[in-house]
Amino acid sequence: MITTDYIPFVVSLEEKHATQLDIVGGKGANLAILFQRGFNVPNAFIITTNAFYYVLNNEQTKNALLMIDKVDVDNIKELENVSNTIKQTICNINLENDIIDLIINHYNKLCEKIGNINIHVAVRSSATAEDLPDNSFAGQQDTYLHVTRNNLIDKIKECWASLFTARAISYRKKSNIDHKIVKLAVVIQEMISSDVSGVAFTANPITGLRNEVVIDSTYGLGEALVSGLVTPDHYEIIIDKYENAQIRVKNIGEKSIHIIGKSDGGTETLTTVDNNKKIEALSDQYIIQLAKLAKQVEKSYNYQPQDLEWSFTNQKLYILQARPITTLFPIPKYAYGQSGLRCMVSFGTIQGFLQPITPLGQSTLRTILCSILRTVGVNRSTSIEDDISSNPLRHHIIKSASNRLWVDITGVLTSPAVR
Repeated sequence: MITTDYIPFVVSLEEKHATQLDIVGGKGANLAILFQRGFNVPNAFIITTNAFYYVLNNEQTKNALLMIDKVDVDNIKELENVSNTIKQTICNINLENDIIDLIINHYNKLCEKIGNINIHVAVRSSATAEDLPDNSFAGQQDTYLHVTRNNLIDKIKECWASLFTARAISYRKKSNIDHKIVKLAVVIQEMISSDVSGVAFTANPITGLRNEVVIDSTYGLGEALVSGLVTPDHYEIIIDKYENAQIRVKNIGEKSIHIIGKSDGGTETLTTVDNNKKIEALSDQYIIQLAKLAKQVEKSYNYQPQDLEWSFTNQKLYILQARPITTLFPIPKYAYGQSGLRCMVSFGTIQGFLQPITPLGQSTLRTILCSILRTVGVNRSTSIEDDISSNPLRHHIIKSASNRLWVDITGVLTSPAVR
């Protein structure tokens, strides 16, 4: 019997378990959600956190994990020794034959679906505490590209072990995240032989503007870009509420190298031909298409800004993964569907206070601010929560986003009393 509590060890993207964070981790859940919503993602299956728990639940591994509680994360040598011991223990685990057979059977089904008996796959970690809206430490676990049938099981074990790198252990301890509650799933994803790859942010991560899509692109696999090995092409695209898109910024990077897959597995780094270094990796047509696709993904997540990895090959765009952008200052969600431009002011920022405000504090500030705003043009008979009139003064005046107050001063600025 190789399941615990009726949760399978392996799931396909279309299964109900595939969207459950505690079973498939953040990356796996987001990939399954995209697949089930009809976006073009590579074929994949996921080895669940239940398999991770089952494999690690032996005395040898449990004894090794006890070292984490005692390690001094500020002692680099001690931390590295503990990390290496745990990783070696996990990589040396002898998996039961029925677990191996289960994984290989799903790999074979993937091969049948694609029409190739020995496809290359990406083996991606998917932790239950990564890619979350409020806490992201994506990239601390490992990803292996162009993995073949022959080394698939070894790479899965290395992915499990990567949860216990020195960096990951240190981060969790300093963030007071108990390693016992963090589990790791593994995504086995069809490898796309990318002509062009890159990242796309559905909001500008520097300025915070939600109507801009930022795209970086380079030749070959995206590994060169995310590892900082190449200067990519950079685009900033403005998209209005009617989905009209315009490229506002275009900087062509040198793209001096590119990474491709090898026929026998693994990757290799090549020098880009001089004539191609300053040529755009993607045409304007596909940049606009990608920007609109990115906004569609964002919309499917209830307008939560997303950080996407994408691939382009054979005139087709693929979304490889999506995760929330966690560094943006929160703004009221109603602004996304509001007609016309709105001018809003962050009350906390004016006061030099960026932290969330308690409900009592919000209620008090709302009362004070409403009184002030009504003296400069807001109708006294209008409820602050009234949003049914076309009169701009009747729109929501004070909004909350992540317990931070915003004041919509659009009505005030257009009021005859202010003019």
